[in-house]
Amino acid sequence: MKNNFRDEKLVPQKGRKSRFGQWLYLLIILAVLVVLLSVLLQMRQHEVGEIEGLSIIDEEEMYQPEARDFDDITFTMIKMNDGTELEGYLLTDILDYYGIDRESTESIYFSSLDGSRIIVSYEEIRDEDVMLLVVEGLHRTYRLAFPQDPFRNRWLKDIVLIEVN
Repeated sequence: MKNNFRDEKLVPQKGRKSRFGQWLYLLIILAVLVVLLSVLLQMRQHEVGEIEGLSIIDEEEMYQPEARDFDDITFTMIKMNDGTELEGYLLTDILDYYGIDRESTESIYFSSLDGSRIIVSYEEIRDEDVMLLVVEGLHRTYRLAFPQDPFRNRWLKDIVLIEVN
């Protein structure tokens, strides 16, 4: 009886070169994506990330608070609707500490390290007890918190700039 199967050593392995080509192709695409991502991150950091720490800009002056400045501001605890307790500084107290005229304030812009921005009217800050939370860790960071927002949609982390208009 004749053997229809070929000896495996004599049969060329067709899939080996194509598999190597596929892996090489995937590796090249991955390298290009990493380079593009790093370029985009560098561009984003030049927009906002140049500012170290927290800066507060009024129409006339720029303040760069240090940790010891917050020792003179009242540390407040507020209970959220879900029962969670927040500890931080009321934005109205921070504005008062730096002598920023609240009567002429229309809105406040908050910018975070990743470039996210949020605009809040002064009436909203006055009525809702908006807080600036200080997150201690390796680096001191600041977070904007709205205690009345149960879903935390408008919260902003890693704040680096507060512009008062």
